[in-house]
Amino acid sequence: MYIDIENQTVEAVLNRQCMFTANVTSFVNGKASNLAFKIHGTPVTADWVDVDIDVSIVHPFPAMPQYNGYDVKGVFMGPGSSTMKYSSKCKYAEYGTDQSLYDFNPDGSNPAYIDPYKVKGATGNPDGYTRWFNAKEFAFPGLMGYTQGKLATPGYQSMLTATVNPYKYFADGLKAFDNLWTWLNANPTKNGTFKSGSTNTRNYYLRFPVANGVKYGYAVVASWIDETTHPANAPEAAAMIVDVEPSVFYVDDTKKGGKLKLDVNVWGWEYQPSVIKLESTVLSAMHTFDAAEMTPTGGDANYSTYHVEIPADSVKGTEDNEFWVVAEYGNFDYTSDFTPAGGAPASTLAAFFRFDLYVAPEPYCVDVTVTGIDPDTVYAMPYTDIEITGSGFKGLSGTATTALVKFLYADGDVTATNVAVVTDTLLTCDANFSVWSNDGMVDVYVENECESNATAVDMLEFIFCPPQIYFTSFAASEGEAVNWSKNAPYWECNWFTGQINDDNSACNTYGYPHFYAWRTNGIAVPACWTGAIELTINHSCNKQESYYDRGRVEWSLNGSSWQALNFYDHAYAYHGWWEYSWGQRASHATLTSLVNPGQTLYIRFDSYSVDSLYNSGSGWNINDMTID
Repeated sequence: MYIDIENQTVEAVLNRQCMFTANVTSFVNGKASNLAFKIHGTPVTADWVDVDIDVSIVHPFPAMPQYNGYDVKGVFMGPGSSTMKYSSKCKYAEYGTDQSLYDFNPDGSNPAYIDPYKVKGATGNPDGYTRWFNAKEFAFPGLMGYTQGKLATPGYQSMLTATVNPYKYFADGLKAFDNLWTWLNANPTKNGTFKSGSTNTRNYYLRFPVANGVKYGYAVVASWIDETTHPANAPEAAAMIVDVEPSVFYVDDTKKGGKLKLDVNVWGWEYQPSVIKLESTVLSAMHTFDAAEMTPTGGDANYSTYHVEIPADSVKGTEDNEFWVVAEYGNFDYTSDFTPAGGAPASTLAAFFRFDLYVAPEPYCVDVTVTGIDPDTVYAMPYTDIEITGSGFKGLSGTATTALVKFLYADGDVTATNVAVVTDTLLTCDANFSVWSNDGMVDVYVENECESNATAVDMLEFIFCPPQIYFTSFAASEGEAVNWSKNAPYWECNWFTGQINDDNSACNTYGYPHFYAWRTNGIAVPACWTGAIELTINHSCNKQESYYDRGRVEWSLNGSSWQALNFYDHAYAYHGWWEYSWGQRASHATLTSLVNPGQTLYIRFDSYSVDSLYNSGSGWNINDMTID
């Protein structure tokens, strides 16, 4: 095919060299009438020559439906100055340096002759890229190799260095400017068939750098198995679209980032990819989808959707950014029974798709999520240092230290105070829930500095006045350490074995000095409490003789200033003498005069005791402890 810019004509010269169905270029060119062209325009600038052209292909075998073709691709070939991270053997055309195929007006309108770089990606890219029958890797002309056609630029084969080349898809009913993905979804039962004797047309908007001239190669690729197997679609993806959630930004080399947040939609007639790989100008390395990312999040009988979020760790600017998606098919390669040895790349079959990527000149406002809160049950009292977990708390700048937090409730919303964004996933705040009086579930609302917000429904439970604020059974587990602290240096004599008890024989020496073994980590008394506040300790001892109890219980409001706690129904004094042979009893202390509602109570005690006859003892056990 010879394009005459000055006279606005195209001359087609027949290539009569016979080829096989895999690369059907010579079949298509068997008659002059099998190719037709319509030029819409050839705008020329000092840097490039553009050719806006419709290419029509006529199936070369009329009235022979056994030769219906499938997934026919008209591949546009030329030099490749860029190399993919995917493989050093995968060369592709570099925008602005090499010839390029654009598709920026698929609505059927005549293109406005403006710089395609400024609209690149606005309405689409080539239908896809393929490695099939490139001139470098399919070096043997014939059934399964590149053959220099007489419609390509004569003597130009050595310059066809790109091994991954763009194509347009040809099928019955697919019009020149139709969007391939939209058309396939509307016509899935047509199987992308190119029927015997039919004619199909696609538009190519080509850009040739003036320095290289209007030079090119091509191939027409069709899928076919045998005369009786129909449809015979190609195993690799026929089309792909990617939904991009804007996130990547670049302000300068110190403020940049975001994520590639993509929903990758892959059209497959029979197969979905075994592996999906992605590379981009904003990634330092190629990303291979993991097992979770290879699990479809949507789709239908013909396509699957894969979601991925990849940190953009190599953003260098806002211009000329793109990404490639490579869909591999592990059970297939580029050979057939007819491929000569060394006549095809020794690689897994793959479909290639190239997409432009918008990089914003300022950070995006990240989404907020709320996933947890501690405490998750509150009462009618003030709280400090409430912890809320989630994501996106740092907001637009990524460095925000404050946020808006509200607790949404039927009794009236409460706005948190002293909100501090600790990390992007953790914030703390204070809140006073004394304004509420009805039990129920509370929603938690968080808004970051750029007004992105999220509401976690029924995240917090409000109980106006709990009947009990503390109970522990001292189960046989050091899990109780969550609520209690041990005091050095003699806590090794007092730790958990069934209940809190003293069972270390090294501690059973008369007069052995000891400290308090356990201390609560703080128990908040609800502001709603009135009347008696009572502590109950159930304890037991198996001594059979008289002994001195060296145990003691103390209380504190700050965890550092301690006072002895007197029980009103049984002496619990240090060095007090208790009668022998008791099994289990409960001791009670009224705390009303000691602790007020809204305060925090600390309790500590040990359980050491001494047998008065044998100067030894194993102490008494604490079975449970309750405050109500």
